Amino acid sequence: MSRLRLSVLIAAIFGLLVGGEVHAQDEEEPESRPALDLTVRGVGMGFGHVPVVHGLRFNYRDYEFQRVTGLNFTVWRVFENPPRGTVNGLALGMPATVAGRIRGVGVGIFSVDAAEEAWGGTASILSTVGGGGGITLGGLVATFDDRYTGVGIGGLGSWGTSMRGVMLSGIGAGVDDRMTGITIAGLGAGAGGTMTGILAGGLGAGVGESMRGVQIGGLGAGAMDTVYGVSIGGLGAGASSSYGVIMGGLGAGTGTAAHGVTLGGLGVVSGAMYGVQAGGLGLVAERVRGVQGAGIALVGSRIGGVTAASVVMGEAVTGIAVAPAYFRIIDSDEGNGIIGSGEDTQPRFTGLSASIHNDVRGHQRGISVGIYNYARQLSGVQIGVLNFARNNPIPFRILPLINVNL
Repeated sequence: MSRLRLSVLIAAIFGLLVGGEVHAQDEEEPESRPALDLTVRGVGMGFGHVPVVHGLRFNYRDYEFQRVTGLNFTVWRVFENPPRGTVNGLALGMPATVAGRIRGVGVGIFSVDAAEEAWGGTASILSTVGGGGGITLGGLVATFDDRYTGVGIGGLGSWGTSMRGVMLSGIGAGVDDRMTGITIAGLGAGAGGTMTGILAGGLGAGVGESMRGVQIGGLGAGAMDTVYGVSIGGLGAGASSSYGVIMGGLGAGTGTAAHGVTLGGLGVVSGAMYGVQAGGLGLVAERVRGVQGAGIALVGSRIGGVTAASVVMGEAVTGIAVAPAYFRIIDSDEGNGIIGSGEDTQPRFTGLSASIHNDVRGHQRGISVGIYNYARQLSGVQIGVLNFARNNPIPFRILPLINVNL
C-alpha cells in the first residue's frame, strides 16, 4: 500500500472515530449491554459490559462498570456523566480512557480523564484528574479539578484547584487556590490563593494572596498580599507588603510596608520602608528607616538612618543625610502637598547633613555642612560659606563660615 493511500486510510479512520464520539455525546444510555464474561468468580477476562474483572477487560465504551483490577482497555469515553468505576492497574484508551478513579497508570492517545481521583500516573494529549497524586502528563494540557500532590506537566498549559508538588508548562501554569512547591511556565505562572515555594513565569508571575519563597517574572512579579522571601520582576515587582527582597528592573514597591531590601532600576515607592532600599532615579515613601539611596531624589515624611540622593526632602529626618544638590526639611503644609503624608508631623532634622544647600524649614538639632545653610530654628552647628539661623539674635543671625546655637 502506498504512503498516500495509508495516510488517507488513517485519516478516514480517525475521522470516523471523532465523528462517532461527537454523535455519541447525544446518545442515551444503551438499552442492551452486550458482554462476554470469561471470568471465574470475577477472575479472568471480560469483553463488553462486564462490571467486575480481576484480570483483562476490553470494551468499546464503558457503562456502569464497577471495578477492574488489571487492564481495562477502552476506545471512547463512558456513557455516564459523571463517570464511575475504579481501575486498579492499567487504564488504556485508544484514543480516550475515562474512569471515576484510576489507581495505577492511565494512558490515552487523545485524553485521559480520572473524574474523581488518580493515584499513580496519567499521560495523554489532554489529561484531566479530579484529585489524588502522582505524575500527570498532558501533551497539550494537564488539569486538576481538586487537590493534587505530585508532578503536573502540560505542553501548553497546566492548571488546577490546588496542588502540592511541581507544575510545569510551556505557556501558562497556575492554580485557583493554594500552591505549595514549584510552578514554572514559559509565559505566565500564578496562584489565586497562597503560594509557598518557587513561582516563575517567562513574562509574569502573580499571587492572589501571600507569597512565601522565590517569585520571578520576566516582566513583572507581584502579590496582592504579603511577600515573604524574594520577588523579582524584569520590569516591575510589587506587593501589598514584603519581608525579604523585592527587585524590579524599572520599579519596585509595596502598598503598605517593605521590610528588608527593595531595589528599583528607576524608582521605588512604598508606604513605609525598613532596611535597605534604592531607586535608580527616585525613592518615595511615607516612612523610611535604614540605609536608602536614589540617583536623583528621595522624598519621605519620616526618614531615619543613612540617606543619600542628589535631593533629599522630608518632614522629619534623623541620622545622616548626604544630598549633594539640595537637602530640605519640609513644613507640614508643604509635606501634605508633596508626599501626601496627611500627618501632623513637626518639621525637624536631627543628625548630620551635607549638601550645597541645607534648607531646614523647621527645627535643626545637629550639624549641617554646605555652601548655604538655613535653619528656621537652630539647636546645633552650621558650617558653610553662608549660614542663616533664624532664631539667633540679629547680629548673629547670618554669619559666614560657622553659626552656632546651643
